[in-house]
Amino acid sequence: MPHGAATADQPWDAALGGEAKAAAAVAGNALVLAQLVDELRTHAFAAAFLAPVPALLRSYHAVIASPRDLRTIATQLQRGTYGGTGKAELAAPRLIADLRLVFHNCRRFNAPQSTLARMAEVLHRLVETRLREAVALSPEAAAQLRSLRLSECPPLDSQ
Repeated sequence: MPHGAATADQPWDAALGGEAKAAAAVAGNALVLAQLVDELRTHAFAAAFLAPVPALLRSYHAVIASPRDLRTIATQLQRGTYGGTGKAELAAPRLIADLRLVFHNCRRFNAPQSTLARMAEVLHRLVETRLREAVALSPEAAAQLRSLRLSECPPLDSQ
């Protein structure tokens, strides 16, 4: 694939040659991150991802070492755990990693053709699309993104 081209099936950073794993594209713009989280939380498929998986579901917690959910992410964003306004350049890598992890965990635990796995794929693509749009809006952020390597933020496609 030519440098600069990406499809909906690829992580948003593939448009930059696959060198980056997350985040600088939205550095300095906490509003983009907050809007993305809000969009995910209100999506028709969001219900299954809004709350933590109950501890009673031991089989899930035996397989998934780092569970994530959208409500917890939104709460942490609101509390400034990800860095808050003015620190989005620090917040973006962790926030994007957590968003990806919500959907990665779902696909890892559930059968690939299950309804939940397919819903996770739709929401994952939404995340990647919105982040690709953020890159397209900011050449400076794209340049930063090329130099950023964060292996702790794997795209959903790498399992």
